[in-house]
Parts: sequence; C-alpha cells; structure tokens
Amino acid sequence: MGEIGSIGQVLELAIIREIQAADACMILASRSENPQLQSVLEQLADAELDHKARLELELMKEGIVVKTVDANFCRLSKIHYGQAENAV
Repeated sequence: MGEIGSIGQVLELAIIREIQAADACMILASRSENPQLQSVLEQLADAELDHKARLELELMKEGIVVKTVDANFCRLSKIHYGQAENAV
C-alpha cells in the first residue's frame, strides 16, 4: 500500500469524493419516479455537501487555502455516471 500523503492532500481528495457522492445522489434523484426516494436522495446530496464544507473548514484550520475546485475535474467518471443512471 502506498503512502497516504499530507493532511491537505487527504482532505482535498475527500472533498472531491463528497462532490462526487452528491452528484451521484442527484443523478439518482432525477431518475427516480418515487417522490419519497427523490426526497431522501436530495437530502443525502445535501448531507454530502455539508461534509464538503466541514472538510474545507478543516483545510482552513490547517492553514491551507481552500482552492476553487474545477467542477469538471470532480465529476463522476463515465463509468460511475452510467452506474448511477442505471441504478434507478
């Protein structure tokens, strides 16, 4: 197993994963015909974005400037996007 890296690198990766998780939830919500499921998935997406904000706060506590992340860089890969679309 490779070395993990700095706290900043770990937090930045976690931020990217939170964005991807929120995207997956929103894709699933948009594909669902069940209003209750849509609501739950939208709440999960909101929770993921709250996690992202907490991670950004931790970066700031470490004295690391929070970078604006390129949205296209964080988006789900075509494989993961396809899996999310086909899950509903």
